[in-house]
Amino acid sequence: MNLKFKRIKDDKDISEKEGFGTMVISSFIVVGLWVLMIKTFNVNPFVAGLTMLTLAWLGRPLTRKLLGDFAKKSDIIGELTLDTTSITWTKDKTNKILSCADISSLNLKYNYIQGQQFTYKDIIHNGLAQLTIQTKSNQTWQVKFLIETTEQLKVFKPIWKEYYRQGIKIRESMGKYEIKTILFEKDNFSFDKMQELKKELNIDSFY
Repeated sequence: MNLKFKRIKDDKDISEKEGFGTMVISSFIVVGLWVLMIKTFNVNPFVAGLTMLTLAWLGRPLTRKLLGDFAKKSDIIGELTLDTTSITWTKDKTNKILSCADISSLNLKYNYIQGQQFTYKDIIHNGLAQLTIQTKSNQTWQVKFLIETTEQLKVFKPIWKEYYRQGIKIRESMGKYEIKTILFEKDNFSFDKMQELKKELNIDSFY
C-alpha cells in the first residue's frame, strides 16, 4: 500500500489566509448587496434574501482561492510517496528515500483538504501540509505537500497507523490554531475509545 501527494516547494508558506476577519467581511458584503438590491433595484426582500443566501453558499468556495494561499501549478516540484516501509520524495527527478526503520519521529502540520471544511462553520482550508521527519541518527528533513481529496486521507490513515505500530513518535495538528488531531480526527475521543486506539496502535500515549 502506498500513497502519493504532490510535493510543494520548500519556501511555500503553508499558513491560511481565510479566518474570522475574512468571513466577517464577506458577510458585510453580502448584507450590503442585499440592501442594494432592495433599495436601488426594488427587488422583493424575500427574493433578495434567497439570492444572497445562494450567493453566500455557492460563492464562498468559488472565491476562496482568490485569497492567494492555494497551491499553484508553479508550486509543485515533485511527489511525496508514503508507504508502510519508507517515505520517498522527489525533486528534479532525484529521489530521497528514508526507511521507516530509521525514523524516530514524525510531526505533521496540515490544513485539512484543499477547498473543504474540517467541521461545520469552519474556514475553507488550503490543503497545504508540512511533514517534519526526525531520524534516529538525528537528521531532520522537512517536506511540504498538498492534500487534495478525502480519498487521500482515507488511504493515509492505515499507513499512519502502521507508523504508530512501528514505534515512531507521531504528532499531528490541523489548521492555523494547530488543533491536535489523532488519525486526522479531532482529539475528543471518549476514554474507552482512546484506550482502544492505544491498544490497537501499541502505544502508551499520543504526543
